[in-house]
Amino acid sequence: MYQLTQKVGLVFQDPENQLMSINVERELAFGPENLGLPRDEIKERIQEVTKVVGLQDILDKPPHQLSGGEQQRVAIGAILAMRPKILVLDEPTSNLDPMGALKIITLLRDLNENLGITILLIEHRLDMVLMFADRVLLMHDGEIILNEAPKRFFEYDFPAEIGIGYPKLAILFDNLKKDGLKVEKIPLTSEEAVNIILRAIS
Repeated sequence: MYQLTQKVGLVFQDPENQLMSINVERELAFGPENLGLPRDEIKERIQEVTKVVGLQDILDKPPHQLSGGEQQRVAIGAILAMRPKILVLDEPTSNLDPMGALKIITLLRDLNENLGITILLIEHRLDMVLMFADRVLLMHDGEIILNEAPKRFFEYDFPAEIGIGYPKLAILFDNLKKDGLKVEKIPLTSEEAVNIILRAIS
């Protein structure tokens, strides 16, 4: 477990369940302290994570006084302070409004692109996350039944048959396709949707 926690970090669905310190700064220090790191390195990691996750203004606040989005960033920051290679998040947007959810998803994309951290995201809000994903893995009854690029995910019917809710854009364009609109691919973003429609009607 000691070796695993240095490579893989887990963020719970409800961040309150993993925040236990008297303030945000102590929360960020908790993991590195338990790894037995020197004090100077712990301070360096706290400063680094504070900038990356955007916690500068709340370091002295108790976690229970923070908003849901702030708590989620603190939970992510606390894990990042241990410098994992893989970050696993269980529905990190489930308790957030759309704007807060987008901020968290954008943060995760930046961590992947700028720091090279592998993000494994368990999420039901496909509308928001598919545009950022490299792969989509679909699990059913404890087994992976689909492992595809996001754009190919919509070529299959069985995800809907087992209760996976497709993004609204996918449903719209599937109906347009049935009504005769020439659609070469299902868009993942509104920009892609506009371009497809413009090409189809020109």
